[in-house]
Amino acid sequence: MHRCYRRVGYVDSSSHQVEVSRRNLQVTRETLELTRQRFATGLSDNVKVVQAQASLTSAELGVINGVFAHKVAKVSLARSIASAADSLQQFLSLQ
Repeated sequence: MHRCYRRVGYVDSSSHQVEVSRRNLQVTRETLELTRQRFATGLSDNVKVVQAQASLTSAELGVINGVFAHKVAKVSLARSIASAADSLQQFLSLQ
């Protein structure tokens, strides 16, 4: 049963990580837009735009990794719950 509690913590933690990753993605999109505007007005060079695009790609990958980790945590929790239920059933049938 201890494993189930730990798995719930993993699910909560990974859910929070997805939220943070999504906020980071939004900020990175806004940064890219501002960088493009600065480039369009001549206040910045295209190197900054390329760097902002790379940051956006990295942020998108962060969201993908976060969602994947969250799904893995949920599957792990489901397996722990099923295992605990099986163990409980075996324990009760022994008495």
